[in-house]
Amino acid sequence: MPKLSIIVPVFNTESYLGECLDSLLNQTLLDIEIIVVNDCSPGNCSEIVNEKKQTDNRLRLIENKINLGTFHTRKAGVLCAEGEFITFVDSDDSLKSEACSMIYNALMSSGADIAHIACSRFEGVNFKHIPFSDEADEHAFRPQAGLVTADKWREQLIEYDIDNCVWSYAVRKELYFKAYSKLEFCPRLLMLEDFLLMFTVSGENVNNCIYLEERLYNYRIDASGITQSIGNTDKLIAMISDISYSLITSEKILSKSQYYTQEMLLRFKNRMIHDFEWYAKQFFKLPDEQKALAIERLDKKNTATIWLNLIARLGEKYSNNKYLIFDYLPTKEKLKVIIKFFLGR
Repeated sequence: MPKLSIIVPVFNTESYLGECLDSLLNQTLLDIEIIVVNDCSPGNCSEIVNEKKQTDNRLRLIENKINLGTFHTRKAGVLCAEGEFITFVDSDDSLKSEACSMIYNALMSSGADIAHIACSRFEGVNFKHIPFSDEADEHAFRPQAGLVTADKWREQLIEYDIDNCVWSYAVRKELYFKAYSKLEFCPRLLMLEDFLLMFTVSGENVNNCIYLEERLYNYRIDASGITQSIGNTDKLIAMISDISYSLITSEKILSKSQYYTQEMLLRFKNRMIHDFEWYAKQFFKLPDEQKALAIERLDKKNTATIWLNLIARLGEKYSNNKYLIFDYLPTKEKLKVIIKFFLGR
């Protein structure tokens, strides 16, 4: 059994994939496996992997038959992993050569189920950390050190006192298996899939977390990333659908967890609204006809009810909004009234 399985989801990162894989193949910890999952990426990504496989049998390649999105691509790698612990590396990022050794040694010496590492945000070839422009992000991603209880980790997750990016963590394999079993029917997800997975893991029986303060993960800044720009209504609709599903599903899962008290759930709900409100504001900036179109498309994705529920939770600042006066109606009737209001039909 490998000590650590590294899952690398790949889509449209041909320019950086070789650099990423070299950083993994050159780890000082030799007893690892590297599972690359190609999500129907254009270009020569598979060829790059196959060439490196010829000289290192620790490298495995999985080819998705159809494009599944980030959530299910990572899941495909986890379900065939053989390692004792699992970590993720995005295919345009990399690890420092000693990362796996330090992570595994920390897990073994502490007896923890989860390890957290810090990242360096970089551009080009200089791995010097570029600070986040947002103070909350800079705080959550700051280096932390020491052994903490699972309850302390959960508290930090809720308060955004630590990040929820899956590539920041190495997790005992069984915890991911349990989490994915509860997320069996997830739709294709590209947004907030990290949030959903890590909070689902937090609802399990976790035995402590060890924090390593070294910046072992190299995170490449991508100015064109999906969270950087809305761009158009179609993208906003897709983002809203993913975010709504991830938030509400996380809430449902944690409400059934014996490791979350009612007080913790209340604070988690406040965190949900904080994360959600920015996207709500983008939605309300749309022209009325595009709002109506967005609601229709969300209904086809089966997330319109979730979206309206989250809007209603925003409280008094949206209390006069036309979306909140139809709570007594069934969803389909509510949609008809909204669309009629906007389009005059």
